[in-house]
Amino acid sequence: MNSIAFVFNQGSYGNASSREGMDVLLAVSSIYDKIGIFFISDGILLLVPNQNPQNILLYNFIKAFNLLPIYGIKNIYLCKNSLIKYGLNHHNIKWILNAKKISANVWRKKIDKYDKIFCF
Repeated sequence: MNSIAFVFNQGSYGNASSREGMDVLLAVSSIYDKIGIFFISDGILLLVPNQNPQNILLYNFIKAFNLLPIYGIKNIYLCKNSLIKYGLNHHNIKWILNAKKISANVWRKKIDKYDKIFCF
């Protein structure tokens, strides 16, 4: 079985890494049988709602995350430890994606089950 994991560990607009990761993710989505997406560290900021990058003259690539369910990608995880670190562990936040919140120990076990791992 071909499986691939994408780890987003960088913030939204400090560099192009996350945007490039999204491009790669969409490009390979039809090739792999199993795709997992892990948001850790600064990467959790990608899923914070109501971002307005156009105010700082940047393209809002985060809207592309809405395509993931259409591509059949269901294994999406947010690191609980990172949420606590950033003070975003409230239950009333409406995240951009429906991601399962898991501890760092659990996501490490889950990510070990993937053949390839890309970090952005």
